[in-house]
Amino acid sequence: MTFRLAALGACMVLAACGSGQDVDPAAQYGPTPSLPEPSRALLPRMHVPKVIGWASGETPTVPQGFRIDAMATGLSNPRNVYPLPNGDVLVIESKKDAKEPVERPKRPVMAWIEAKAHGGNGGGPSNRILLLRDANGDGKPDSQTVLIDRLNSPFGVVLVGDALYVADTDAVLRFPFTPGQTSVAGPGMKVIDLPAWLTGSLAERMELMRGVMSPDLLHRKRKVDPYKNLYDSLHATDRLSGREPAKQLIYIWLKTVFPGYILAADRADMAHGVEVRLPFLDHVLFEHVREIPVRALAAGGENKYMLRQAAAQYLSPETRTRPKKPLMAPPFTPNSRSKLQSVIQDIVRSQSMREVPFFSSSAIAKLADNSHDSNQRRGTEDPLLIMAASICVLQERYKL
Repeated sequence: MTFRLAALGACMVLAACGSGQDVDPAAQYGPTPSLPEPSRALLPRMHVPKVIGWASGETPTVPQGFRIDAMATGLSNPRNVYPLPNGDVLVIESKKDAKEPVERPKRPVMAWIEAKAHGGNGGGPSNRILLLRDANGDGKPDSQTVLIDRLNSPFGVVLVGDALYVADTDAVLRFPFTPGQTSVAGPGMKVIDLPAWLTGSLAERMELMRGVMSPDLLHRKRKVDPYKNLYDSLHATDRLSGREPAKQLIYIWLKTVFPGYILAADRADMAHGVEVRLPFLDHVLFEHVREIPVRALAAGGENKYMLRQAAAQYLSPETRTRPKKPLMAPPFTPNSRSKLQSVIQDIVRSQSMREVPFFSSSAIAKLADNSHDSNQRRGTEDPLLIMAASICVLQERYKL
């Protein structure tokens, strides 16, 4: 026990030994930002704000002529709110129950700090959808019922026709439901799996991207919502109205990711003298496939259902039923002697990289130098380095 206290005291002393730097925050952005020097410490110097809830009778300040009342209290991590056509309101409560793997020693510390910054995880039951109903129209819900329970960290819901679609962390579920009901009419059916390799790394990728972007760009675009801009550019409100959620996802995928897939296919087939795009040019086949109902595409939560059934007589059950796995190129950073690594190192330190307005050249170079030990982390860092190098080459060649 004495040794532990002494070790803790030593950590605190070492943490306090970091040199403080007086840098004006206003000078930290612009074309020539004045950034503080890197400072290493055993414990990071940070201030986590104390989360204080609303006191009884205390409310946010609203403009003159408006009134604000609490619709519900005592909620456990409300994540989303969804109004129904009849005036009922759904509240999605969500919290993380499963423990994440400890990839790095600092992961448990980060989890503790994040929980403290978010005010903890709430003491009551969660991972459910509540239904709030205002029967007399006075603006205050008269009843609160549990509509759906035992979900897996749900994100949100959407009502389409006579079905309520719920986005769980690992799957999209469909429940039979009609506005006015206070309970779902039956058990949920899995529409499609949401693989962890896709959903689990999205936040990490965005955090990594922000870490290498130019401070000036981040400051100028701090009020820009790129997702809304993308949504508006696709005219999604008009094109997606009335479509099933799965068809909405397919439409957005065709308008965003699919063109890149076509270019990748062009490179592959031209390298081997093979044409792979003919099915997409057959309008009869395309129109037929477009009319296939979603329940036949992902029956019982099994994606590519029709293709798997058609191949059943040719493939073993193990091969036919195994989940989809993305085909990714292996990371290149562990091999410091590879030609690609040498090219990346040369590019990120070039004058052209310093002229690219999107990235911080010093942050990109640091990322290239400090390759991570985790294969999963390298799989996230390498595409970013290749993208930055590609933009740099385009800048040098075409002065974009």
